[in-house]
Amino acid sequence: DVCADVSVLGIAFGLARATAPLIVSVVVVVVVALGLEWLSGREKIGNDVVLALFMSGALALSVIVASFSPKGSYAIVGYLFGSLATIDDGDVTLVVMVVLGVMGCVLLCYRSFVWGVFDPEVAQVMGINVALTNRLMVVCAALFIVVSMRLVGGLMMGALLVIPVVAAMNFRVSFPWIIGIGVVFSVVGMVSGGTLSVLC
Repeated sequence: DVCADVSVLGIAFGLARATAPLIVSVVVVVVVALGLEWLSGREKIGNDVVLALFMSGALALSVIVASFSPKGSYAIVGYLFGSLATIDDGDVTLVVMVVLGVMGCVLLCYRSFVWGVFDPEVAQVMGINVALTNRLMVVCAALFIVVSMRLVGGLMMGALLVIPVVAAMNFRVSFPWIIGIGVVFSVVGMVSGGTLSVLC
């Protein structure tokens, strides 16, 4: 959710500077995501406090920043709720590149991701760099969130990331199957939702 809100702020900066909003948002989200991952290891700062500050501050600041764009703050609405009509060839190219990159990263680092998430101590014993793995996973998630904004919208990204996985976990199967079932639920939800939004 935090990365989704911060991605809206990145879009606002892109609109205000009249540059490619998605490119600017990718840079902003990756930097903030890495910063959040670094702050999560600090004992003096509670994770809940940091997340709350970023979530509330990012959306408020995005509206202010977007108001300096030529189209005003209304230009950011399409990124908040998603719109298939606003997608152009450049967006499709960026989405394909990011999806292929993230999929390749997950396939190459699957074992490190699984051990780093479920048992970091054992992962370190196995020689896995848990800190680097966490940063890489955060960057992959941030990139996915940014490129999905034009389809889903920044406000619905949390639901897209959580609900399909929670639904897949009810099948009580192995972790790879949970990933596959979650992907199916995500695709079905997006296609059916997009179809209904066009028809209705």
